[in-house]
Amino acid sequence: MIHDDKLQWPPVGPRLNRASEGVVSTRALVHLVQGRPVFFPFVSGSLTYECATCDAPCCKGQPLGIGRSRELVTIQQAQPRATLFASPGFRGGPLLSLLPPRDKCWFLDRKQRCRLEHVLGRDAKPSGCRLFPFSTIVSVGEALAVLPDFLCPVTLTSSSSELSSHDALTWELKETQVPRAGHPTLPAPPDLPWDEAVPLERHIVDEAAEMLASSVPTDPSRPPGEPGYGAFADLQHQLTCALSGAESRPSAMAVMEHDIRRFLAVTESLSPEGVRELVALTGTLRLTPCGSDGLMPARRALPSLLVALSVLAGAFEQMRGTKRSLRSLMDLWRHQGPVLFVLAHLGARPLPMTKTSLDEAMARQGPVRHVLLGVVEGIRGNGRKSLSLTVEELLRTQRDAFAPPLTADGVAMLHGLGRLLREACTFTPL
Repeated sequence: MIHDDKLQWPPVGPRLNRASEGVVSTRALVHLVQGRPVFFPFVSGSLTYECATCDAPCCKGQPLGIGRSRELVTIQQAQPRATLFASPGFRGGPLLSLLPPRDKCWFLDRKQRCRLEHVLGRDAKPSGCRLFPFSTIVSVGEALAVLPDFLCPVTLTSSSSELSSHDALTWELKETQVPRAGHPTLPAPPDLPWDEAVPLERHIVDEAAEMLASSVPTDPSRPPGEPGYGAFADLQHQLTCALSGAESRPSAMAVMEHDIRRFLAVTESLSPEGVRELVALTGTLRLTPCGSDGLMPARRALPSLLVALSVLAGAFEQMRGTKRSLRSLMDLWRHQGPVLFVLAHLGARPLPMTKTSLDEAMARQGPVRHVLLGVVEGIRGNGRKSLSLTVEELLRTQRDAFAPPLTADGVAMLHGLGRLLREACTFTPL
């Protein structure tokens, strides 16, 4: 086994240790690849997949990442012309990339199974295929983060899977000869550099492991035994406040969840398994831009964004014809990001960052509905008045436009408002 690849992460420091009693350890075990610490934002062994019975399009038209080693020799023997379609920079990294046909891979047999794996063994597969769906590697400060690719329909497993074991993946990364440098850099959060944020993220994944090891995550604000995500969101909130030296209010996320449910008139809750899936996915979501703008959320905003996601996911899960999955949670996070940002700030008071920031952000959005213009004018007024209005109060001034149940037009305007708030506003209290 590999265990020159492990070390003890240095102490995080006294600020993080002021979080709630017993929830923070000062050291966490990490792995090394080429001398750089590796961060897996998911619980070791918690995710699994089954290539042999899967019909997802992972092997159809996707670039193949290959190392300059024996696997390249094997590929040239199986497909001599394949090297004509090579290019540098697989997934923005240092591996070579091969571009197969759009509708199929060169190495699939009639049953859509990989001939290389069935005939020559897994070691003959391209490096990117052996690692997939854990083949997205990004730099986060001094560390490398390994992110799941949700083109693969990975699922949460109740037993430990070797496919997502941190030890096994680190071994595969070393066998693939993943280099120290050359990986794309994940945008840093606006409130913490990655070198300070990654220890926090490690602690949160550790806490997720503890919660998944228990029977069902519960929320103390709910009736005994009723599942909820709020307890885990509150823990994230406490840890983040401790790291930044701020004070945290007990059950702040439970209060926020109540406000979001009231605003949306949503009564549905995530099922116990849905809660477990969101807990399992939390570490990955925290390293994924919330929305399509590619910007990383502030660490202090993440717990409330995840609470908003849990409310939307509960409504989504209960809709007829819906199949709950990790991919559906990821899709909601990416596509409804601006709406989640509005919901996470309902009780906050927005102020323009500068005299021109609102105008500049609105110019980037193009035409804006008159109802949304009314909200924007209210935000301008916040900058001039001694008593400012919260986001929810500003929305309520527009009468029925944002009254529950929200119309499709109302949600579309929340998308626009979310982008404006994120680009052009600061909030008081922070």
